[in-house]
Order: sequence, then structure tokens, then C-alpha cells
Amino acid sequence: MTGWWSALGGLLCAVAVLALSWLVALGLSTSSFDVIIGHASYLALLAVAICLVWRSPSRYLAVRFLQMAGIVAASIVVLVDLGFLRFFKAPLWTLYDDLPVRFTDLTLSALMSYLSAYITAGLAVTALASVAITAAIARTAKAAVIVWPIATVGAFTILALGGAASVAPGAARGPLDAALMAPDPPRATLQTTRRTSTVVLDGAPRFEPKTIILAIVESAGRDIPSSDGRTPLHERIVALSGMPGWVRFDNAVTPSNATDVSIPAIVTGTGSHESAAKLQSMPFVSDLARLRGYRTAFITSSTLRWANFDSFFAGADFDVVKSAETFRLPFINDQTVDDAVAFRAVADLVAGESGKLFLMLYTNSLHWPFQQTSVAPIPGGISDRRSRAAHIQETGFASLFEALRRSGRLDDALILVIGDHGEFAFRRGAPQPLTRLETFESGVLSPLLLMRIPTHSPPDATEALAANAHRLVSGIDIAPSLADLLGLRLSNGLSYEGHSLFRPVPADRIAVSTSVAEWRSWRRAALAVARGEERMTCRTEDLCHLSRDDGRTLTRLRRAEPGDALFAAALAHPHLRAVLGKIHRDHARQP
Repeated sequence: MTGWWSALGGLLCAVAVLALSWLVALGLSTSSFDVIIGHASYLALLAVAICLVWRSPSRYLAVRFLQMAGIVAASIVVLVDLGFLRFFKAPLWTLYDDLPVRFTDLTLSALMSYLSAYITAGLAVTALASVAITAAIARTAKAAVIVWPIATVGAFTILALGGAASVAPGAARGPLDAALMAPDPPRATLQTTRRTSTVVLDGAPRFEPKTIILAIVESAGRDIPSSDGRTPLHERIVALSGMPGWVRFDNAVTPSNATDVSIPAIVTGTGSHESAAKLQSMPFVSDLARLRGYRTAFITSSTLRWANFDSFFAGADFDVVKSAETFRLPFINDQTVDDAVAFRAVADLVAGESGKLFLMLYTNSLHWPFQQTSVAPIPGGISDRRSRAAHIQETGFASLFEALRRSGRLDDALILVIGDHGEFAFRRGAPQPLTRLETFESGVLSPLLLMRIPTHSPPDATEALAANAHRLVSGIDIAPSLADLLGLRLSNGLSYEGHSLFRPVPADRIAVSTSVAEWRSWRRAALAVARGEERMTCRTEDLCHLSRDDGRTLTRLRRAEPGDALFAAALAHPHLRAVLGKIHRDHARQP
């Protein structure tokens, strides 16, 4: 009996040690206790596993080696789990199905990229200390051989029952909940499809710039600061060009807070709330340019081996593609090589082309954890992480503008600069109250959107752009704008959800943003519906609220009700209704 009590006491002590490490890693906040309570059985199972591996020393060297390997494996599990809990408030095993990169896709460089982004020295020390103390407790808790297996089965049973209860729908608390019990949105996978048959020539182009550049800047919000920490990045980009004709859209919304939703939406004009079947049929912006005789190129510092982007962009059939795989350099930020290398490749391409050129650029240095080193020198006086990343962007755009100027292309270039979404101002090592994928507040909804049109553009296009500068616009307006510019229209019954920025955008248009699309899921959903300056933002934490965006800040007004116009607009669309249902069900399950 003494062995039983000793084993039980040892198990409880081990769980307490692990729980304390989780609390330390999560910042000892009130929400940390909710996480611990919600995953107590998981901690118990982990403690049992460590104790089973280490409770009895072996006389055999090979067995001791296996025991040490087990402890190392447990340390890695704890370390990874603490990283996920710190940034996503959920363990890896609950998020794995929603991750854009699976274990089978991980290379050593990709793994190191993720570890450098989300694992800090403090987390590593916490993980190693907790496993070591738990293993020491196992050695001192003398128990019968049968005790630990029974504890393992018990902990696993509790974990399984808890997991089953967490996925069961919550009881309806009113008529709205009953109406929102739609199933979760279906799931599809991005694939390679050819789309040129879905767009046709429709008369003469309104005008044909010799150069069209679409620059998608990862995590660039509307008011993201430049490297000096004060001047907005959009002002710095305009100044670096040294050219007039720029229009800044200060009332733009992103199609999604998830990159693997927003980028497909931007490059095809498909709304994040529309079907994956439509996404797979819509022509790429490069397809539009190719029909008018442009040579097309896609250059990015990012790997395309995530979220099926390699398959997806294979359907675009660019004449030139350069990515992290092409550059063959070590990852220097989250899944990307040095942005300066991508910008140099862009500048070289611009300098070497003589005909019409469509170029799409995707940069990543402003993504968490923010690129810190580069072949482009960063002044020593810039120490803030995001400021250093912003300097890399500025240097890159300066080189792009210089290449356009030297090649005689700048005066006749159409340049679009758009953030795929906004971002939180992350502080390295700090636990996040919400992840970007769970909210459209704090600047996430409002991306940077700049357009520079050629000097000799038609007056009606110039006037329309100026009039739309303060209208509600979206990332899905890029594709219809280029189609309108180049004199193209969709066929086969397809149509754009967005509007051409070269024509007046309706004042009453409604724009939608979701974190969950048919081609991408996430543990928790978020939704935004916009009209003019009105916003309805919904998230699991506190459901839906109405806000107003004055072009600078998003100000909350009150809780949104089903009778409100934006709420009714969301309920009227099947996908948005499913997203609302998920938000309400997940909210009801919160501890």
C-alpha cells in the first residue's frame, strides 16, 4: 500500500511541476489558469509518460540509452507544446490538422525557422527543468510495477473523454444559437488548375502600362511604421519612388487574417467567403496580363512548400518563378530567405527585360519574428525588431525604384503595394492574448494599400482612383481592377465579387473578411463585415461587436445584434452563417 500512496503522491507532484511550468510559460495570467484546467488530463498523461520512462534505472547500457532518449523526446514535446500554448493558447495536438505545414513537409531548415520564431531560451529552460524535476520525482516515488500503467490508462481515458466533450456542440441558449447550428465550413485543398479559358478579351485596353508590379507585403498594416518608428511606411515608400501619381486607400480591408486565404483571394479576386471550386476556376492576375502579351514573373523570398502553395501557383504558369527553393539559401525568417535577395532578383529582372512585364513580388521580412539580418546593411542605431525589418523593406523598394528608373520604366509603371493583412505589434517572448488568426481587431483588418499609376494615364481612371481613396475597398479589388484596365472579362458564368478601382466603388458595398475559408481551417474562427466606415467584427472570445473605422483607428461602439444590417448580411450567406455558428459554439465551450 505504501507503494501505491508513494506513486500517487509522485504523480500529483509531477503534474504540479508541469502545471507550474505551463503557468510560468504563459505569463501567470488569469487566462493561463483556464488553459491549465482545460488540459489537466494532458499534463497528467505527460507526467505519467516521463515517470514510466525514468522511474527505474536499468543495469543495461542500451536500455539506459533508450531511457535518456525518452527523456530527450519528452523535453522536446514539452518545449514544442509550451511554444504552441504561449502563442496559440492550445497544444500542438489540437492544432495539427489546421497547420499549413505538416511534419511530412518539414525540412531541417524549415524546422529551425519555426523554432527560432516561436521558441525562446526561457521556454527551453522551463521545459528542461520541468522534465528533469518530474523525472527526479519518478525516481523517488517507489511504486508497484502496476501503478504507473494504471495511471497511464486513467489519464488517457480522462483526456479522451475531455476531448470528446470539447467537440460536442453546446446547448442552444436562445433562438440565435439554434439558427447558427450550421455545420463547420467544408474543407478543400489548393490544387493545380489552368484558368486561362475563363477570361477573354473584351475590346481594347483602357491603357497598357509597360510595367505592372504587384507587391504583396506580408503583415503590412495600414499604419505600420517605417524604420524610424514614426513615419508611416507608406509615406516612406512614396518618398523613395520620387514620383507623383500615388494613391493611398485608407479604408481598405483584408480578405482574411490568414496569409494562405488572403493571398489566393488577392491574386484571383475570389472572396474568402466564396467556394474553393470558384477559387480554382478564377484566372490569376498573371493570366490577365499574359492575354495582353506581358511576360510574367513571380519572385518571393518565401518557400512555396506550405499550404499547397507550390501546387496552387503551378497553375499560374509564370514565365519566371524564383522562390526560396530557387535561391538555395538558409531560412532567415519564418519559412523565408533574405528579402533583400528577392528584391535584387526583381531589380535584375526589370533591368534585363525590354518588353511588357508583369511582376508579382511577395516579401516576408515584416512577418513575425521580423527579419533581423540581411545582406543589405541595417544601421546599428535601429534596434527594434520590426524597425529593422521595415528598413529591409525600404532598402528593397529603393532598389526596385532605381531599377525601374534606370531601365526607363518608372514613368510608365503601374505599381500596386498591398499588405496581405495587418498585424499585432508583437514583442518577442511575450505571451499573446489572441493570435492574429482569431481576431480582426488591433489593426489586423486594415492592410496597407498603395497604387501608383503611370504619368499619362486616362483622366477618368485618375479621377476614379482619387474618388475611391476614402471608399471601402478590399484586396479582392486588385484582380477586377487589372481586368478592367486591360480590357478583359470573365467567361463561363464567373464574375468578380470585388470592384474595379478605376471606376467608382459603390458607397454601400459590403466587404467580407474571414479567417476560415473552404481551403483553410483554423481552431477558432473570426469574421469581419464592413460597409463604409461601419465594421462588425466577430471572434470566439467575446462574439460580435459593431465598430467604426475613421481611417486611423477602429473604435468599438456596442455589441452587435441579429437585427443589425451587417449581422443580417452575414446570416444571409451560407459560408458566413457557418463561420458565425462556429464562433458561437466555440464561445459557449469556453471555460
